[in-house]
Amino acid sequence: MTDSATLLSAYQRTAVNSVTVRLTSQDAYETFKSALTTNPTLSVSVERETDFYRRQSQEANQIFGIVGIAVGVFMGLGAIFAALNTMYSAVSARAREIATLRAIGFGAGGVIVSVLVEALVLGTDRCRRSAPRSRGCCSTATR
Repeated sequence: MTDSATLLSAYQRTAVNSVTVRLTSQDAYETFKSALTTNPTLSVSVERETDFYRRQSQEANQIFGIVGIAVGVFMGLGAIFAALNTMYSAVSARAREIATLRAIGFGAGGVIVSVLVEALVLGTDRCRRSAPRSRGCCSTATR
């Protein structure tokens, strides 16, 4: 326990940034706050510790939010390009099969649906078969 002048000279400071006070009860906060804020010689703001830290961390939360959104957007774009590349290679590898289906009368929509369904079924089947060996892409698959 010390007065502020002794404390400031001991730490070679000219001003106090914040002071943490432990009160006897939660009900004593309002009394403590009114005693400090009504004193005209003091220029202080009184707030609970949780409110103080919430205010202090607002800027960091905004920065982390922006960085998180930017990383999410870049990862989403990467996933879209990876999926497009995979589908392009699947279609180019089956060019003869697709041409045969078109020649025997299947429409473009039916061929597209069949290629997409085949990719989904094969993808989930590969994932299910690899699940017991590692956590792989479908760690929640039934084993």
